[in-house]
Amino acid sequence: MKSYRIKFMAILLALLMCVCLVDTHALVADETNGPVYESGDLTYTFTLQGSWNSGYNASIRIDNHSAQPIEDWRFEMEYAGSISNIWNAVIESNADGKYIIKNAGWNQDIAAGSYVEFGLSGAEAFDQYPSSYTMLTGIAANSSEDFTAVFEITNDWTQGFTGRITITNNTDAVIEDWVLEFDGENEISTLWDGQIVSHEGTHYIVKSADYNQNIPVGGSVSFNFNVDFRSSDAEFTNFALSSYADLSQITPPPSGGDDIHEPDEFDVIGEAYFKDSTPEDIVTDEETGIRYVRNQLLVSAYVGVEKSVIEDICDEIGATIVGYMEVVNDYQIEFDEDIIHRHKI
Repeated sequence: MKSYRIKFMAILLALLMCVCLVDTHALVADETNGPVYESGDLTYTFTLQGSWNSGYNASIRIDNHSAQPIEDWRFEMEYAGSISNIWNAVIESNADGKYIIKNAGWNQDIAAGSYVEFGLSGAEAFDQYPSSYTMLTGIAANSSEDFTAVFEITNDWTQGFTGRITITNNTDAVIEDWVLEFDGENEISTLWDGQIVSHEGTHYIVKSADYNQNIPVGGSVSFNFNVDFRSSDAEFTNFALSSYADLSQITPPPSGGDDIHEPDEFDVIGEAYFKDSTPEDIVTDEETGIRYVRNQLLVSAYVGVEKSVIEDICDEIGATIVGYMEVVNDYQIEFDEDIIHRHKI
């Protein structure tokens, strides 16, 4: 047992040396054992991470294989099981064996060639996988009563000016992933707090930036721009607003079709739990784009090493076991203090 302890400590210290100049994170391995549903340019992967007599833990990953982002994702899932908790996503509704699940806000869009993943758990034994998935995201026009758009000049000089357009939400629901169309005879040379999607003649289409996608109830967002060379005194007018809502549907492949990879049988795997993460815990690696959890490590111990041994080691290094999967002897370890301030070369 002592040799196991020494080997585990050596591995853990090596990991700490590797991450001493950056935050420490946990990265969960991809251990897919559920069906993979392919629908157009999307795949849905259900991974059962743990199951016992009175509950289960699982995750769902959505991969976008297209060249365009999936804006403001939400989807319908036919699932007869019970979901008692969900993280990194939100359950909008649950009726007649169908769940509608949407993004958590901070993971609102699925970039082209990228994916999102969220977790869920149930308070009953797991006995079946979801039977189908349907994406429910698409853009729809808002009525003129839903919003107010105001143009103003914030800085004026002889040849040109700086302008601002402010959009106010007049509805009782959040306007998500807004897109504004308008006309103007002056040519916009630079724009910020938004993105020019299209400019044909005098007609512009501008969408939100990544950080101001949603307009809260009664709230407003603005974007600014420069006109370097004024050609007219006419203002920008004819505003039309669109946003993303439950609109388009992708039909999943039929049950038992060639596109479905049926899961292997699974057994009860013993004790399993984990600590949920919040948006503030998530850190994105700027080079790879992979998301991690701050100040955590995922450690696989040798088979036969008792949990009490790992607990003793955690006590010695100032950490706590916040997640555990008994069948594979995996541990989610969280440091009690910010690790970047405690371990330096």
